[in-house]
Amino acid sequence: MTKDSDDLGKIDFKRKLLAQAAPRGFDVEPFVADLRMIQVPSPSQPTTKILLIDGGWVEIDSRTRIVRVWGKPGRARILAAALAEAGGWQVDELKHIATVVRKAAALRVGRKIEGQKADLVAWWQERGYAATATPDGTWVHVGATRIRDMGELMEVHGPVSGDVAVAIITKARDAWDGGVYLHGHWTQIEKDMVWLEAQRQGVEVQNCAPSAVAREVWRKEQAKTVRRVETMGKVRSVVQDAADLLGAARGNHEALQRLPEDLRAFVMSYLDDDQRAELAASDVVNVIPELTRFRKLGEAELAEMKRSGRPRPTILVPEPTPEPDDPLAPKPD
Repeated sequence: MTKDSDDLGKIDFKRKLLAQAAPRGFDVEPFVADLRMIQVPSPSQPTTKILLIDGGWVEIDSRTRIVRVWGKPGRARILAAALAEAGGWQVDELKHIATVVRKAAALRVGRKIEGQKADLVAWWQERGYAATATPDGTWVHVGATRIRDMGELMEVHGPVSGDVAVAIITKARDAWDGGVYLHGHWTQIEKDMVWLEAQRQGVEVQNCAPSAVAREVWRKEQAKTVRRVETMGKVRSVVQDAADLLGAARGNHEALQRLPEDLRAFVMSYLDDDQRAELAASDVVNVIPELTRFRKLGEAELAEMKRSGRPRPTILVPEPTPEPDDPLAPKPD
């Protein structure tokens, strides 16, 4: 096959792919020469994406009857309009509305992602994003928005959502040494979304003054986190106390020393030998619901010992019983 015939074969293949993705009756011929690359649908990206020679993108979403266009408008806008007209579909133009750049101070230190497009595609894919390498940068798909990543600069094409903010701050955290600068026009709502995500991920974001509402949201998130940590700490403390209570009942001296004073009095003084043996046979899950009652009994026991001057008894810790196959174990007579 000659080079010319090979090129003709590629053109014919692109013609067929466009015809398959376009609405029925669409005339593909006026746009065949514009086609540079066509990505067919996949389970993770069920749309057809078309890169044109002049750098524009068209995305055909037949399920929602939407044709998206981004990048250089040129022929992409014309193709999108023709597709929408043929199918009675809607055109969604994802205009470049914002830019983020790596914080200048961060350029001096830290890890840097090289500019190779293949590396950027792999970098984004490792973080769960669909990305495509093109001559003008790496395009990252975030919902209906497209982010053009050019290494040290990113452009946002389409609406800024919470997911877009996450992608921006993730890039700043992992590739830009924890710093990012918002360039161009950002609405206050968009700034607030980026600022909040930056606080969550520990990233410094410049040119992004938050509103009073965003600051209050962050204050409440922090308070909620503190409460969650305190709750989990209490849960761990309860489980530990229950385990130590059983350990003490079974003669574990270290567990006995770790117990709070009320539970120590409960197991050392309130219980008799038979009751301690019965407790020792229990499980942690059975002890946890009873801890509050055991504490109250221990507190009452402490008060009674203080009133009567009765000394606090101790539990004798038994010596470890050698295993039968232990060579030091006593031999039967």
